[in-house]
Amino acid sequence: MDKPGGLGTFKWRCVEEKGWMGFKDPASAQYLGYHEYGLLFCRSPHHRNNEYLCPRMRPEGGFVLLVRHDDHLRLLGVFANESESEIRRKFRIMDWSSEEIVWDFIEVQH
Repeated sequence: MDKPGGLGTFKWRCVEEKGWMGFKDPASAQYLGYHEYGLLFCRSPHHRNNEYLCPRMRPEGGFVLLVRHDDHLRLLGVFANESESEIRRKFRIMDWSSEEIVWDFIEVQH
């Protein structure tokens, strides 16, 4: 993961646990997930509830990622935090009416 506009990590190892997808950064061996405030991060050494993801295909193409939040699924979206000096975009779990992030998945042979 990187700042918006940065290259960040674009190769992830897909894993499955109890039917849930997860994404592990091969460089850091950490899983993509979210912390208690709903912000996306990649600092978890395990694949558990906050790292359980559900990709869903969009009719227009690409995928959205849904995250397990309590007993339901929530959209992974973009949150803009505005201050006088800048606008900072953060990735976090959002309501369905939020701006979604569109993901693409490509299988890579090692």
